[in-house]
Amino acid sequence: MQGRPFIPIEPDPADEISAVRREERARIARELHDDVAQRLALLQVGIDQLRLYAVPPESDLGPRLAALSAETAGIIAALRAFVHDLHPRQAGQARVDEILRSICDRFSERVQLRIDFVARAVPERVPRQVVDCLSRVLQEALSNVARHSGAQAVTVLVWGSKDRVHLAIRDFGAGLQNQTAGGIGFATMAERVTALNGQLRIVSAPQVMPGTRITATIPIAEMLPSDPLPEIP
Repeated sequence: MQGRPFIPIEPDPADEISAVRREERARIARELHDDVAQRLALLQVGIDQLRLYAVPPESDLGPRLAALSAETAGIIAALRAFVHDLHPRQAGQARVDEILRSICDRFSERVQLRIDFVARAVPERVPRQVVDCLSRVLQEALSNVARHSGAQAVTVLVWGSKDRVHLAIRDFGAGLQNQTAGGIGFATMAERVTALNGQLRIVSAPQVMPGTRITATIPIAEMLPSDPLPEIP
C-alpha cells in the first residue's frame, strides 16, 4: 500500500517575519533587564545610602532624596513590567485569553485603572503571530486610555467565531476629541492587524456616546496547521 506522496510545505513569510520580531523583542527585553534595570537599581541603592549616611537628619534634602528613591523604584517597576510584556515566550505557553488577561491585570496594577476582562468562546488554538498582534494592540489601546481618555474603567472582550478571533477595547472617557484615529498609535495598530489580513475598527463619537471602542478581527483558519491526511489504501 502506498500513501500520499510527500509534498514539502513552503515556509510562510508571515511566520518568518513574526519569528524575527519575537527574537528582536527578546533581545531588547534581555538588554533592558540586564543593563538598564540593574543600573537603575544601583542608582536607587546609591540614593538611599546618600540619604541615610551622608545627609544630616535635620536637612531638607532627606525628604527630597526619599522622593527621588521612590520615583526611581516606580521607574524600575514600570520597566520590569514593560520587559515582561515585551518578552514573547509566554505566547507559546498559554491560551490567547490567558495572555490578554495577564496584560490587563499588570496594566491595571501599574496605572490604577479598573479593567473588566471578558472572554467568550475563545479558540484553544490561535497562531502565535495573532497572539503577538492582539497583545500589542491591547497594550497600545490601554496606553492610549491611560494617557488621553481620562477614563476610570475599561472593558476588554475577546471572543472567537468559526474561523476568526476578535478583540474589543471600550473605554468611557473623553473620546477622540484631542486626538485622531490617524495618530501614530492607531496607525501602528492598523499596520499590525492588516499585516495578518485582519480589520481594525475605531469608533468614537463623543457627542453621541462617551469613550472609544477599538475592535480588531483577525482570520485564523488559514494560519493553523491542518490535520495530517490519512493514508489511502
